[in-house]
Amino acid sequence: MRLKWTGLLTLFFIILSASSAMAAFSSQEWKYFKDLPAADEGFALIKADAEIMSNCQDYFADLRVTDREGKEIPSQIIQPAEEEVVSEVSLMDAMNYPDYSSMMIDLGANPRPHNRLAFNIKTDEDYLREVKLQASADARLWGDLASARIFSYNGEQSNQISYPTSNMRYLRVNIVSKNGEKPLIIISATLKFLPSNIYNGELINTKILSQRSDKESTKLVVDLGVPNYIINTIQIKTADRNYNRNVLCYTCKRAIVTGGEMMLDSESILAYQWNDYQSVKDSIEINQFGQRYLVLSIYNGSSPPLKIDDIKVYGSQPVLLADLSGPARLWYGNPKAEAPNYDLKGFAGLIAKKDLPVLAGGAQQLNPDYIAPVVPWTEKNKWLLDAMIVLVAAGFIAIILKKFGQIKGQEDKE
Repeated sequence: MRLKWTGLLTLFFIILSASSAMAAFSSQEWKYFKDLPAADEGFALIKADAEIMSNCQDYFADLRVTDREGKEIPSQIIQPAEEEVVSEVSLMDAMNYPDYSSMMIDLGANPRPHNRLAFNIKTDEDYLREVKLQASADARLWGDLASARIFSYNGEQSNQISYPTSNMRYLRVNIVSKNGEKPLIIISATLKFLPSNIYNGELINTKILSQRSDKESTKLVVDLGVPNYIINTIQIKTADRNYNRNVLCYTCKRAIVTGGEMMLDSESILAYQWNDYQSVKDSIEINQFGQRYLVLSIYNGSSPPLKIDDIKVYGSQPVLLADLSGPARLWYGNPKAEAPNYDLKGFAGLIAKKDLPVLAGGAQQLNPDYIAPVVPWTEKNKWLLDAMIVLVAAGFIAIILKKFGQIKGQEDKE
């Protein structure tokens, strides 16, 4: 019995060792690498370039960082910042004056940082109003924080104001009224905070490959040059006036529209201009990873298509967070790799990244130890497999027909 248990334990440890070895990083499976310069010990940001973005998997599942001896170093792709709700707030001390309405928000003691304010407005009428926002620490001395426009048209509202990050306790909202406009009834407001984003977006060198319009929509295909950009903003340039169009944004790997594209976002663009009113919103915020091509569908309804002068795309190269202690190496180009699940994933969002060093990889190098994945015979010879299936099916049909012929011949004899 003791020998039996000893054998089982030995087998268990052999299997455990084998699985551990299988989990270890094997550089033979990665086609490319870039050397990273030495950095001070601690966290650093590694910026992906066009070569990495073109040769890695979608969503970067195959990116790995090692030291020069091949020891794997945990790393994590930084995700675009996400907006978070600070608190739902009520407006107090509402007062209506001949040319504006005023109300105040008290955030209480020790308010959290905030930089966006969204209004919940009760009205069935269209409106376009200028809003001036002020801030104070004691509700006596006020300073200007931001000014913006809010509007509602055909049931669609845009009632959010963005401003520099503040932790002031009091906010005062002044809504300008003109030509006897009725005061807006603001039911409540939501205070939000968007953390500082390392992905600020730079103008990408893009090319419009096609633009087609039909009775319902205008479709444009835009080439970003390389895949895996973080798409921050898309700006649609047109000289047309007084329009409001819904835009659907998709991304895909090929420049052909097939209907299977992945949707990124849906948002409206607009331009109003009459009398002394003017409001323009020609940009769509995306803040998501995209593939090489963008497809924009602008819904025209019964209106004539917009004359599109240009499409400007602002994007960012992805950044990888890693805890380095010397020269390192970034590996990519493994189509079979699965995304790792390091402990770092759980707390990467808590690490302040503003002052971290940003590293760029050296020249792209082909891994001399790379072993390409073996392609199964059935994948390399799909046409032959299909032909064999057709032949086998034809053989079965011939056998069945022959059998039916024999049965029919016997019936005729009888």
